[in-house]
Amino acid sequence: MTSYRRIDSQRLLCPSAHCEDGALLVGVIGAEGKIAYINPALPVDKSFRERACTGRTPEHRFRFAATCQESGCMHWTGRRCGVIDQAIEAAEATKNRECVSKPLPKCGIRMQCRWFAQRGSDACGTCPFLFNYVWPDTSSGGQSSFQKREVQQPCQIYQITNSR
Repeated sequence: MTSYRRIDSQRLLCPSAHCEDGALLVGVIGAEGKIAYINPALPVDKSFRERACTGRTPEHRFRFAATCQESGCMHWTGRRCGVIDQAIEAAEATKNRECVSKPLPKCGIRMQCRWFAQRGSDACGTCPFLFNYVWPDTSSGGQSSFQKREVQQPCQIYQITNSR
């Protein structure tokens, strides 16, 4: 697979990051499971993080971005992020064009996004349907996978989960 954009990899952002000080808030996960983007993305500070951490896990309600950790991330394949590659393959397997957002969402991090740099507009079209990342305990050797989730709309939405 080829990269679509040449962007300084030191500045690429992972659009599936933790809620941490210094991260960017890029979207809100709606009741139907699709991301509603915030443009421009907003910096996450201690005050926001403390409020977001009450109740459900922030990553189940919001989409965050932070500097891509590359080899420090369990999804790094050695040269690229495996999350978006798997997500696009899963969306294509449904043969349901409604699983790809058209027109592309108004994203505040596109020009710095790891997924966009890797897969171009295909990544942007699939991104709104990825949600509820369950951060694995990497010390136990957990692996990630995608599972379909039935929702009350024509598209299958994919959830990144752990499997052991």
